Formats: sequence, C-alpha cells, structure tokens
Amino acid sequence: MTQEVFDGRHWRDNPKLLDPMTRAFVIMLKIHELLSLLQAAARLPLTDEEIDRYDVLLTDLNPTGGWTEDLLEEFEGTGTEKRIHAFLQSLRHHVA
Repeated sequence: MTQEVFDGRHWRDNPKLLDPMTRAFVIMLKIHELLSLLQAAARLPLTDEEIDRYDVLLTDLNPTGGWTEDLLEEFEGTGTEKRIHAFLQSLRHHVA
C-alpha cells in the first residue's frame, strides 16, 4: 500500500497522510476479502455465463493500472461489492 498507492510516502514522515492511508487500507482490506470470496467461487463448477460474470467482477477488483488513492476512494461508490454479493448469492445452487 505504502509503495504502490502512496509512492513510498509514509504517515510517519507526513502525519497528514495518516487519515488517507488508513481509509485506503480499510478499503483495500475489503477488496482483498472480496477477491478471496471470488477465488472460492471459482472452485465451483461455474457455467459459461457465471464465468463471464466472474471475469468482469475480477477485473473490477484488479484495475489495469493498479490501485491508486483516487480509485480506492471511488471504490465504494462503484457498486462492485453489491454486485459481487449478488453474484455469490446466485451461486447457491452449486452448494445446495
């Protein structure tokens, strides 16, 4: 997080970074939890349509240029988390 999102800057050197770095860390933790859930879903016998939805969601959690402070700030407004939970709920038939 410090190296990639904040270009090596650290809150110990610049206390004004403490709040943005803390927010970014909390959001990144949520993203990693969602990635973990998607990885578990990938072990199910997904249909082609489910694989397509999975791929889109996975791409949403792995932006092409990597995560930036701005992208992390915008993440919660994208609806990605809600779409992932809806996708996971739609897979219940695989485990019932």
